[in-house]
Amino acid sequence: MWGSPADWVTAVVALGALGAAVWAGLTARDVDRVEAVRDLAAADLRRRSQATQVAAWIVVKLEVGADTGRGIGVVVHNSSDSVIYDVEIVTSAKNERVPKPIRLEPLPPADFYVREKPGHPHGWAFAKATSEVTDAALRPVTTSRDLRVQRLTFRDSADVYWERTRHGALVER
Repeated sequence: MWGSPADWVTAVVALGALGAAVWAGLTARDVDRVEAVRDLAAADLRRRSQATQVAAWIVVKLEVGADTGRGIGVVVHNSSDSVIYDVEIVTSAKNERVPKPIRLEPLPPADFYVREKPGHPHGWAFAKATSEVTDAALRPVTTSRDLRVQRLTFRDSADVYWERTRHGALVER
């Protein structure tokens, strides 16, 4: 009626094997979830890799060897290996004045200086590599809430649009 001792041992071993199989399945599911999250994070990092290497900040152009300012400008930094497109930089100025946006198309990898040029149709002079600015020092403006880059938008080489906010956050648009 209850079977022999050999039947009991077989039944206990079978139940143990079933428990081990269930545990292995649950563990495999958990490992798969962890790997999926990791793969998504790695894909996001790859997708953002060029965009994280683009930034802009306000600078004062100073006479060499002096603290006399010769104008306000923006340094645009692209340390990626590829060109970026549709670059627009919105800045703010003192006395709540809003300069015209800077528009650059395309922007190759390098650091560029763009100076404000009142009276120019675009409001800004042409961009030049910071290495070409030899007659002055470009000092970042770090103590003013009035003079700052409010927004930097651009399209990366993968055709993804990005925005770097005034606080430095990088957001896909």
